[in-house]
Amino acid sequence: MKHALASAASCCLVATLVVASRSEASTTVFADDFSSSSIVNQGNPYVGGWFTPQLAFQQWTSTLEAAISDGGLDITTTNSTRSAGIVISPELFDGAGDYVLKFDISSYVGAPNNSAVATVWSGSGYDLGGTSGNSITVDTYTASLVATGSAEVMQLAATTLTTVSTDHEINFTYDGISAVAVFLGATTIGWPFPSVTYDNVLISKFATEPIPEPSTTLFVGASVMSLLMIRRRVHCV
Repeated sequence: MKHALASAASCCLVATLVVASRSEASTTVFADDFSSSSIVNQGNPYVGGWFTPQLAFQQWTSTLEAAISDGGLDITTTNSTRSAGIVISPELFDGAGDYVLKFDISSYVGAPNNSAVATVWSGSGYDLGGTSGNSITVDTYTASLVATGSAEVMQLAATTLTTVSTDHEINFTYDGISAVAVFLGATTIGWPFPSVTYDNVLISKFATEPIPEPSTTLFVGASVMSLLMIRRRVHCV
């Protein structure tokens, strides 16, 4: 009987730890393995405003130094920064909260003065009706968004990398209303020049379940203590 009570107490203790712990899930916002996506040759197009060319949401754009081929996004640069950019519609996001950008670097060639570069930006206040100059420029020459008129932009995250690896992660906090731009590129300050291949881009939201009410945890904990006390009395007898 002692063993049975001890086992029951252990089970309740495990249950307490499970109930009290946080569990994480995620909601996918955008994913691209470059198997069917395309890229347009526009180095700094606009989203909103009366300017041209206009860039559609969920469409990659860049200069001729970027291409999608063989299931990957290839970037090279012989002058400063070159990148491919994409703007994700706010309608695809699951409200405000903490998000993560993940991607692979399947190939990297670069000297100490080179690196791969990835940035995340938000943009708001752009006029999709084209009746004003309120717009955001998707500047692939600097891997950044630029605001025009009363539009607003903000850098949410940035990193540089120099290794081949899977599941690079950049965490960022989203306001729930803005468009989000992702830039993946390469940067150099001189010869020899770098080349990078990106793959498996994913944006998802962290969803953390709340900690249970204290009454629930205390109830389970009290049950554990009661069983332990019963075990002690049985042992003494």
